[in-house]
Amino acid sequence: MRLAHIFGMTLVPALILAMRSTTPEVEVAVVPTASAIVAATPVVKKKKRFQTPPGLRSFMSRMSRTESNNRPGIISKYGMLGKYQFAPTTMRGILGSDVTPEEFLNDESLQDKAMLTLMRRNRRYLRDLINEFTGQTVHGVYVTEAGILAGAHLVGPVGVLAFFHPEEYDAITVDRNGTTVQHYMEKFADYKLVGL
Repeated sequence: MRLAHIFGMTLVPALILAMRSTTPEVEVAVVPTASAIVAATPVVKKKKRFQTPPGLRSFMSRMSRTESNNRPGIISKYGMLGKYQFAPTTMRGILGSDVTPEEFLNDESLQDKAMLTLMRRNRRYLRDLINEFTGQTVHGVYVTEAGILAGAHLVGPVGVLAFFHPEEYDAITVDRNGTTVQHYMEKFADYKLVGL
């Protein structure tokens, strides 16, 4: 039995799917190889939806409930956007200027991606503070990494620094609604940020 390989197809003698060649003594069938079948399968690339790491889902879910009652399309009276209430300048700084507020408000996955990116940036920026104070009580607040990052979401990382070092940083530690960084640090203290 003679085999021939042509363009990823194996030609074998057979009676089924027989084709007559120009040489009458040879009958062959075309049987695709596994690699030919894979190569012939069309590749459809789907837009990959952002997936929140499982360890962060509960933290982010509580944050979205606290900030907007989990309403991704909301704009606050102060112009904050989406379920995490991003300032438009913060949104652009994270996602780039080509993402419009309308696109952001209509794409919950994009909002989750922006929140995770912001948390990672704040974590890097506040790394020394997190390492120094986690596990201690400061101004009556038990300090955790999750609490610090929640506070940074509320008033920015410099606002958190001002909470710990008011003599060095002149920044607000209360948002426009009167919510304090202490309140957020306490409210989010018990979350484990696995996957951040």
